[in-house]
Amino acid sequence: GVEDPWTYEILWYEIERYQTHLKDFNIRPGDTVALHVKSGALHIVLAYALWSLEACVIPIPYLLTVREKQEICDEVSPKFFLS
Repeated sequence: GVEDPWTYEILWYEIERYQTHLKDFNIRPGDTVALHVKSGALHIVLAYALWSLEACVIPIPYLLTVREKQEICDEVSPKFFLS
């Protein structure tokens, strides 16, 4: 699972797996994607999967208030918001 110790082989497998799913959402090179996921393995996997699609990842810190998160999104206008 996501919390078990990982090898680079497992990490790469998970990145490719998520990359495949993200392609289904039609994320394209240059798309801005707000990433609102708690710090940890899933955040790393999603960020690398998005970067491998040449998307621009905008991390949205999980502990911000709703208003602060909205201000960031208003400023960068992400095409996608992953949470």
